[in-house]
Amino acid sequence: MMKKMLKTGLLFLLVGFVLAGIGMANGGLQTVVWGDGQPQVRTATTKKTTSKVSAFHSIQGDITDGDVIVRPGNDYQVTINGLPRKDFSIQVRQGKLTITQPITHDQYFSMRVFDFERGHQVVITVPHNTKLQSVSLAAKDGDVTLSEQTMTDLAIDSSDGDVTLTTAVVSGTTTFKALDGDVTVNDGQLQKTGLTSRDGDVVLRQVTLTGGTIDLSDGDFTAHDSIFNKTVRVSNSDGDNTVTGADQQKGYTVHSADDDNSLFGKHQEDGGTLTHNADAADHLYLNSSDGDNSVR
Repeated sequence: MMKKMLKTGLLFLLVGFVLAGIGMANGGLQTVVWGDGQPQVRTATTKKTTSKVSAFHSIQGDITDGDVIVRPGNDYQVTINGLPRKDFSIQVRQGKLTITQPITHDQYFSMRVFDFERGHQVVITVPHNTKLQSVSLAAKDGDVTLSEQTMTDLAIDSSDGDVTLTTAVVSGTTTFKALDGDVTVNDGQLQKTGLTSRDGDVVLRQVTLTGGTIDLSDGDFTAHDSIFNKTVRVSNSDGDNTVTGADQQKGYTVHSADDDNSLFGKHQEDGGTLTHNADAADHLYLNSSDGDNSVR
């Protein structure tokens, strides 16, 4: 009896795969959202809409669906790729560009289950050599990419996507909140940084970091050829901390609860603390509850 039921179940499963393949071949992969009290199929679009806007010195973006890109260009403008322009509110008031995607809490969390669209982007173009006062970007389902920008304050809140900064200069405060995705900074200068990563790696390449804290819950911290000024603390609950190309004139303290430490040729197994230049004004602290520390 059990063998007969098993065979029948496998047959239905095979038929299901065949029907699913036929559906996909005929354009059956479509995005389902919740609207007007019922599930609705949202038709994908490849349309690109570009809107020139008034000059601005600050940016606030709150995007529910899609990648957010801030890049240099010739004009102040906003480009929407792959999403209807009517889904967004774009305005400049008192020098502040505000972009919102008014989708309700129920729409996003209840029925955004079947999503097969790609290439959704909100692209903000800032004229070359413009210094921004503040940039605040929130993305619920998409990557955040910022390149070649100078600003006083920067705040990025990413729920599900990677965050990438390239050639970014922040003279005030820097705040990152990443729930599910990697944070990568290339060739940047950041001040007073507060970075929280729940599930993802943090990578710094040729970055000057002046003061701050970096907290990781589940991911590796890696810094290549980077400079740490004042006091910088990295705390990692589950992951390795690795620094390469470190300046030996600065101070370093590495601590692991029960794994390995390596600091400029000194090695330690099964937990403990190693210190280099303890009295240095510039000091990097690496702490890992479950993982190795390495500085070289």
